[in-house]
Amino acid sequence: MVLDRQSPPRQRSGRAVRLLTSLALTAAAWAAAVAVSGGTRLAIGPVRISARSVLAPAIVAGLALLAVLVMRRRHGLDGGLGAALAWADERIDARAAWFGVAAAAAALAIGIAWGTGAVGGSDSYCYVGQAEMMAAGTLRQPLRLGFEPPWRDAGQLIAPAGFVPSPVVPGGIAPICPAGLALVMAVPIGLGWPSGLFLVVPLLGALGVWSAFVLARQLRDGVAGIAAASLAAAAPVFLYQLVQPMSDVPAAALWTAAMALAVRGGAWRAAGAGWLAGAAITMRPNLAPLAVFVWALAWVGCGEAGPRGRLWRAVIAALATAPGVGVVAALQWRLYGSPLASGYGSLSALFSLSHIGPNLARYSRALLETQTPLVLLGAVAPWLARAPEPRPEGSPADLAAAAPAARRPPAFAVAARQAGRSVIPDKRALLVLGFVVACCALYLPYVVFEEWWYLRFLLPGLLPLAALLGVTLSAVLARLPAALRAPVLLTGLAALCAWQVTVARERSVFDLQRFESRFVEAGRFVNARLPREAVVLTVWHSGSVRHYANRVTLVWRAFDPQELDRAVSWLEQRGRPVYLLLEAWEEPDFRARFGAASRAGALAWPPVAEIGRSVRIWRFADRERFERGETVRTERLRR
Repeated sequence: MVLDRQSPPRQRSGRAVRLLTSLALTAAAWAAAVAVSGGTRLAIGPVRISARSVLAPAIVAGLALLAVLVMRRRHGLDGGLGAALAWADERIDARAAWFGVAAAAAALAIGIAWGTGAVGGSDSYCYVGQAEMMAAGTLRQPLRLGFEPPWRDAGQLIAPAGFVPSPVVPGGIAPICPAGLALVMAVPIGLGWPSGLFLVVPLLGALGVWSAFVLARQLRDGVAGIAAASLAAAAPVFLYQLVQPMSDVPAAALWTAAMALAVRGGAWRAAGAGWLAGAAITMRPNLAPLAVFVWALAWVGCGEAGPRGRLWRAVIAALATAPGVGVVAALQWRLYGSPLASGYGSLSALFSLSHIGPNLARYSRALLETQTPLVLLGAVAPWLARAPEPRPEGSPADLAAAAPAARRPPAFAVAARQAGRSVIPDKRALLVLGFVVACCALYLPYVVFEEWWYLRFLLPGLLPLAALLGVTLSAVLARLPAALRAPVLLTGLAALCAWQVTVARERSVFDLQRFESRFVEAGRFVNARLPREAVVLTVWHSGSVRHYANRVTLVWRAFDPQELDRAVSWLEQRGRPVYLLLEAWEEPDFRARFGAASRAGALAWPPVAEIGRSVRIWRFADRERFERGETVRTERLRR
């Protein structure tokens, strides 16, 4: 007997209807995104993606929905268009993990495709330079100049951007930034794959997006996870830091992953959450107090356990955090002479109560401008989250002790929940909200910065806030008719994410790769054109020139105006030709500092190179040649 494996017509029609429903919702989401963003054109290598018209996807969505309606009626399928859309809502929640994976993959792709791939200013060179030292097996080493600087403040002269004179090793330098990210970057460098260090941030960014999904799903449902992951991946400040080799995204990802693991309950997950919190502390030691919230989440967890079981989970999480704290203390003691010292200077110089008001105003404005006031709805998530299903765990004694707690809740609480309200906030969501508030509070007294992207300091709190916002949005959607949930979810998220990406584009997120390429080009020019014994006076490129060209750099801002000419003469007499490398915006500062005291201060002779429109390089020896009437040629490299 031969079995007929072909689906009956009714089943084939059902599959076609589901496919058309998915197509309609996708096209509607695409149309919403284009309508909000005004359309876009993207180039990823040879691939060009253009989306300019709202009409085309809107027509596709309309025709697909019409086809769904006709097919359901013709083939006698249960219900009409509403039933098809209700099915879509159920499938979205059931397949939520795929949406989370897609959002994480998108973050990874953006971090790689638009990553700067450059070792540039003080932050990136601090991490990369420190990672190179670690990969070489050392934390402290004297800086080999090939000469002994005879000038005052020699330590400030030799310390490149992102480093300070070592308080431990005479003639050495120490990084300003914490060691956590550098420890991770040192792995690919030590394995002989130095370019692999630029994958660290995108990979951890993908982890952060996925963790926001898991955290929101644990607090409510899959729809909350979808919203959290989508909004986290599209947040402008997240994208801004995702493409740069800095610790903001890694720290945020590790903290969010720690909380996502802690809320799931269980001793092993508590240990993993504690370890992740310790790793996050190595990235940002000043956020160490936030570990308390991870321990508390491990205490509350998911599922029921007796008091001893909950206490044991919290203790395990705290013990697992300790190694990270120990690593920070040991590294700071070795680098700066004290476990409590850092490269940023004294706490009194960095923190002040007078900073709270200005920072509160600036952070609030930047957050609302880049992520809309909707982000504040995350604050009500504790009253909208769903309590976890009871899942007994622990010893028999613990379960026996917990038995009285398993009694039915009061009748008024049951009635409130049935009415769609919760009078008692979810403890887990409340702790996550406390984490967000505490993260912001720790940075309010910090130094005031004007630029919007210093919102990056708050990223460890912004990813959990996205999870809380996802909980709130899911609760709102649950109050809609089943047929409206999928269209509202997909089109609403598409519109919000498109708006955030548009804000990111307007704030130059996707131009950073081009902007930062000047560091690479200038470093490679120095490596190819300048003699090996050259000394380069520069500030902003003092780290990148060492990284790409292995040349000695001196920080010209550390020179006394009266000493510049004598220093140049002293170096050239010892066979060390001296060059000056300036960004265009640095030239007025150089002239103002040295114009009256130095013969070279006016920069009144042609440079040897112009790299794009932003970088120029002078050779000090060319000044006298130019004054004698000789020609000085300028090599121009257009970017």
